[in-house]
Order: sequence, then structure tokens, then C-alpha cells
Amino acid sequence: MGYFTPVMIACSVIISVASGLLTTWTIDTREGIRIGYQVIFGFGMELGQQQAGLAAQAVLPKEDAATGVNLKFFRQTLGGAVFIAVAQNILNNRLADNLTNLDLPGLDPEAIINTGATDLRSIVPVQYLEKVPVGYNVALTDVFWVAVGASCLSLMGAALTEWKSVKGIRGGAKGGL
Repeated sequence: MGYFTPVMIACSVIISVASGLLTTWTIDTREGIRIGYQVIFGFGMELGQQQAGLAAQAVLPKEDAATGVNLKFFRQTLGGAVFIAVAQNILNNRLADNLTNLDLPGLDPEAIINTGATDLRSIVPVQYLEKVPVGYNVALTDVFWVAVGASCLSLMGAALTEWKSVKGIRGGAKGGL
């Protein structure tokens, strides 16, 4: 095909749809559906993972291509670090709110947050084990909405990317390919 822009747009569309599908999870969602949605999301991410670096090499002058690729990696790493912190903050705050609203006497939301989802049975009384995962599910869904927003915003960047074919570029005046 030779053009990277359509792949970037496809990536943004696929991850937007996939992250939207992730928001539909409930505590009763079958494992196959959970895995399938994550596979779609991962496919979309991997489809566009290197496209911005390719765009920088194809569009920028040869002397600026390395800087463009490095800026792409920097933004990608910084974005991941920032959004992990945002997602963790949303998860912790929403989970604490949800557990408080469930009115579970004698249950400390902070203890549940610090314990994590895999060890719930060790600190949650048996009579509350059905209610706590509901609180987790609502909090996790809110985190997935952040992914929906970010992936939808990525469509704007992909759509504004210059359409340039990489076919025939051999390190000429523009591009470092």
C-alpha cells in the first residue's frame, strides 16, 4: 500500500471500538468475551505501534528524522506513565466510593484497595463476597472509559497526519528510510 496514514486511522478506530467493548464487561461476562475484546484491543494497538515513527522518518527532512522518532518514543512512554497513574487513581477512588456506597459494615475500603482483587477472599467476609466484585466492576469500567476517550482522541492525530507514500523513498532529501 505504501501509505502509513490509513493504518494509523484504522488503529485508532479499532482501539476505540475495542476499548468501548471493554466498558461493557460485567462480573458475569464470559472469559471468552473478555479475552476476545482484549485481543481486538491488542491487535489495534500493535497495528499502529510503529506508524508514528515511520511517519516521522518519511515526512521530516533527513537531519530531523531521528529527533522526530525520539520525540515519538518519548511521548509514547510519557503518555503510558501518565495514563497508568490516572487509571490507578480512578480505580482506587471509584472503588473506595463504590465500597462505601455498598454499606458493608466492618469492611475497610482501604484494606480492600491495598489487598488487590486476587486476595479478596482473605479479608472480605463470606457474606460480602458477592457485593465487592460489583464495586470492582464499576470502578474498572470507569478506567476503561479513560481508554475510550484517549483512543478517540488519537483518531484526530491520525486523521491530521500527512499522506505520503513510503514507496520509492531511499534516503533522499526527505525521510530517513
